[in-house]
Amino acid sequence: MASKTLLEVFSRFLPDGQSRQIMGNAHLVGNMRVDKNLRMVEVDFSYNTLIPKSFLYKLEQNIEKSYELRSVRLFPKYPKEAFVEDYFRDIMMEAYRTNVISKSFLQDYNASFEGYKITLEVMTTSGGVNFMEYNHIGKKIADIIHKEFGLDYEIKFVKSAKYVPNREEDFKRELAKLKSARRVDHERQAPSAAPNAPVEVKPLIEKRSSVYDVPARTYTDEKGYLHIGNSVFDLEAAAPLMGEPFEIKPVPIYNMTRPQSIVVAVGEIISKEIGERKVRGKYKVEMTITDYEASVTIRTAVSDEELAPYQALSEGMMIAVRGCLAYDSEYDGELVIMYPSAFMEIKKVGRTDTAPEKRVELH
Repeated sequence: MASKTLLEVFSRFLPDGQSRQIMGNAHLVGNMRVDKNLRMVEVDFSYNTLIPKSFLYKLEQNIEKSYELRSVRLFPKYPKEAFVEDYFRDIMMEAYRTNVISKSFLQDYNASFEGYKITLEVMTTSGGVNFMEYNHIGKKIADIIHKEFGLDYEIKFVKSAKYVPNREEDFKRELAKLKSARRVDHERQAPSAAPNAPVEVKPLIEKRSSVYDVPARTYTDEKGYLHIGNSVFDLEAAAPLMGEPFEIKPVPIYNMTRPQSIVVAVGEIISKEIGERKVRGKYKVEMTITDYEASVTIRTAVSDEELAPYQALSEGMMIAVRGCLAYDSEYDGELVIMYPSAFMEIKKVGRTDTAPEKRVELH
């Protein structure tokens, strides 16, 4: 018995033209996945020729409106021989849409094909390439090809020889993209196993949130200014923000690769979020700071009485923070500053030369 066509599955939707032709020749594969509470529908369907993602996404939107649904996803299954190099752009559209990788983070690339290997030359440093490899971005993109064609490709990233290091504002955005990519990856990989299923214990791997391959030198100049990362700070006029004042002897964020019971970091706040929902009577607080060489996330949970000082912190502020550097098991072992004990406001007076060729490899 032949399976239903999409035209039969969504019989209340009355398309015309090309939409009607495609839906009349697209056959349901397996069972529909329906969540009535969330008003979401997912359908796998077979089709002999390629359908542009832009057309497919528009079709989904039209079905959503017709059925007053929150989400409709149509997942094509094509013959293996239908895959062509030009369709890889559509594969990347699906990667952006499903948050495998941010389009703003991986928008410029050049794809080369050799057998079942795709090499993506990207406009980033080796650190950016390492970040994508650590988060298995290539495998996740290859999974999209496998789901649609049943083909197993290997996708690798290489740094473009044309890449020129970003200036400060571009670097701030790049660090924010790294953080956003980590958050999306965590949300997509949230555990969905049964309550009594055995918990997989993953090894804790060192991870540096930086796009540089070589660290900058840390020192205090003749004016007493601290050169750390790619920033220069004046610590003399440091003012307490919360907690007890402390001596500011920071560790470069670049070097924060192992847990430490007490650590001091300095940098600019580039993002801050306070959760609206209370967890065990407390608000989740998360912020990221950078010295423009590397970044680190600060996470804590605070009560109503403790909330006001955190609300006063804002993006663009220069701070010194004292806390515990530890692995956060909730975020796949990410190394973060947990439950900071004190914050002080400092002043940034400049930035250092970030030219990679002027850095010295440490041995």
